[in-house]
Amino acid sequence: ASMGDDADSTSLPPFLSKLYELVDSSSSKHIEWGKEGRTFRITNSTLFARDVLPQYFKHNSLASFTRQLLTYGFKRCHSPPGSGATLEFAHDHFRQGDRASLPLIRRRVATRKMRGVGIPGPYDHYYPS
Repeated sequence: ASMGDDADSTSLPPFLSKLYELVDSSSSKHIEWGKEGRTFRITNSTLFARDVLPQYFKHNSLASFTRQLLTYGFKRCHSPPGSGATLEFAHDHFRQGDRASLPLIRRRVATRKMRGVGIPGPYDHYYPS
């Protein structure tokens, strides 16, 4: 690895490196890449929060996890009908096999008042093209 690679990994927020590792690991349960690796989905949010979150994030709160995703500009996707409790999220720079783009993901500074925590507005949805 060149010096440049190391600099990038240290400047990357732990949340993003852990998230990528979590989604990308074949041993992770209840979370996986979505179609074409442009989204990721949580297939069982109850078990994910109980069993997986504490291993990576020292808490088991799905609400906190979701809030962090939104802070970094991830969008909640509309789940197709019949997908049950699946949660799906997307970010332009969070893609399977593209770890190099992670530093492009930046925390958003809240510019508008929250419309009610955890209730995504109509503008918070992303439709994978």
